[in-house]
Formats: sequence, C-alpha cells, structure tokens
Amino acid sequence: MIQKQQTTANALITGSLPLNIFLGLSLKYLWGMVNSLQFIIFMNQWKVNWPPNASLVIKTLRTVALGEFIDTNKMKSHLYNFYGLNQT
Repeated sequence: MIQKQQTTANALITGSLPLNIFLGLSLKYLWGMVNSLQFIIFMNQWKVNWPPNASLVIKTLRTVALGEFIDTNKMKSHLYNFYGLNQT
C-alpha cells in the first residue's frame, strides 16, 4: 500500500515539475505580449499623423489589450445578486 502511494507521489511530482516550468514560461511570454500591446495602443495618443489603416488596427487591438471585451457591469450585477448586496 505504501509503495503504491510513493509511486503515485513520485509520478505527480515528476509530472508537475515540467508542467510548472512550461506554464511559467508561457505566462512570461503572454505577459510580455500584453505589455507590448498596451504600449502600441497608447502610441495612438501621441501627436503623430497615423495612416487610417494603422489607426484601425490600433483601435482593434485596444479592446484586447485593455480587456474591454469583458462586460464588467454584468459581472458586477451577478456578484451583487450572489452576495445579496444592493447596487449603488
């Protein structure tokens, strides 16, 4: 019985280590991409004449970089209803 538990624990530890390394590296690159996107969208506020197609791409990227595609009002109402609080 103890041998089976040790084998299971060893398998979990051995499997979780590469998974943690992979996810850590992936999140590092994802975070870098979001930072780059935010830099690009705020470049649009500089006093530079941008071509119309570049402005369109920057406006499209803005929704992704700032997370504007998430409806926060709907999330707030669900949370308030879940906890029984009044919205102000």
